[in-house]
Parts: sequence; C-alpha cells; structure tokens
Amino acid sequence: MKVLTVSGVLLLITSSLASRGDNSNEYNGCYHICHFNNCTSNMGIATYKSSQSLSERILQWNCDDECKYYCMWRTTQIFMDKGLDVPQFFGKWPFARVWGMQEPASVFFSVLNLLAHAINLHWFRKTVPSVAPLYKMWIFHAVICINAWVWSVVFHARDTPWTERLDYFCAFSMVLFSLFGLIVRLLGPRRAILRDIVAAGGVFFFTYHVWYLSKGRFDYGYNMKVNLLVGKNY
Repeated sequence: MKVLTVSGVLLLITSSLASRGDNSNEYNGCYHICHFNNCTSNMGIATYKSSQSLSERILQWNCDDECKYYCMWRTTQIFMDKGLDVPQFFGKWPFARVWGMQEPASVFFSVLNLLAHAINLHWFRKTVPSVAPLYKMWIFHAVICINAWVWSVVFHARDTPWTERLDYFCAFSMVLFSLFGLIVRLLGPRRAILRDIVAAGGVFFFTYHVWYLSKGRFDYGYNMKVNLLVGKNY
C-alpha cells in the first residue's frame, strides 16, 4: 500500500462473526477511514497518483480502488490473526496484485489460449482453400474465440463491472457459436435455409441473454446454467 494513511482506530473495531469480507466491520471501517483520509482532498489524490506505478495507471487503478485493495488484505490479516478462515470479498477470494494485474496467472493462461487460437487461425487460412465447405464459418468461429480470450485477459488483469460482463458475454458467444458450428455440420452445406433459421435463433437468444444480464444485478447462477446447458450439447 503506497502513501495511504489508515487510522489506528481500525484496531479497535470489533469483529462481526456473522459478516465475511466486504460485509465485515473490519473492512468497512478500514475503507471509510482510508477513503476519507486519502481520496477526499486534492492533495490526498495528488499524493496517491504520484506514488502509482506505470502499470497501475495503465490499468486505471484509482484512489478508491487502492483503499479497497489495502483494506481487503488488512481485513484478511485480521481474520487470520483471530484464527478465522480467509474471507471472500465481493464473492471472490483475495488477490495479490502483480504489475497492476489482479489475477496474473489467469492472465497468463488466457494469453496462451489467445495465442493458440491466433496461431491456428493463421495455419487454417494458410492450408485450407477458401472454397472449402464452411470455410467462412470456421474463420468467424476463430475470430469469436480470439475476441473472447482478449476480454478474458482484460478482465483477469483488471476486474471491473464492465470488463466482467464483457468477459462473460464474449465467453458465452464462443460457447454458443461452437454449438451452432456443430448444428451446421450436421445439417450439411446444402440446407442453407435451415442454417439461416438456426443462425437467426442463435443471434436472438444471445441478444436476449445479454439484455437479461444487463438490465439489473448480474445473475451469476443463470449465466452458469445457460453456459452449461449450451455447452453440454456439443
């Protein structure tokens, strides 16, 4: 934690056994004190910005985010000192930031998946003639997969509401289009009308899925069920 002052009052805050992570008195007390001391004045914000690394500026960490990060680990340490289990924060386990990235291991493996799809797309375009059946469909499939892994990299590097949703939506587009590819292969290249009907149905369902998850609080349970339902069919 860089140049963030948290009052010793935090040490006097009693723990609430019914609360975990971000709902605990420890976390909320820490956050409000940190935010008031560091993020409510021009001087405090300027001091914070001057202490930021380049990677943190690129990934758009701000003073409020820094307080949340500091208090997450401060609260985790308090829980551990009291013999309690490590708590979750906002439904997720504590993360150790590396070069501004929240989940560097997930970023690394997402990059590997991204590279694998990009390399295979290059190989496919180089070795498969453009007149081959379903050539354009598999090109489009590769582009969808690459796009999904790009947003996976972004989300795991910097977890915000909009990067999270783009990661989930693009991941579902990959799952849904894979099912579409299976159906098209089963139908064969000559049943263009049926293929177009299936494609229109897929676009409609994907649009509804994004709309439903965007209109209010994100329904993680629904999103997982839909992905499992679609994924198990191919």
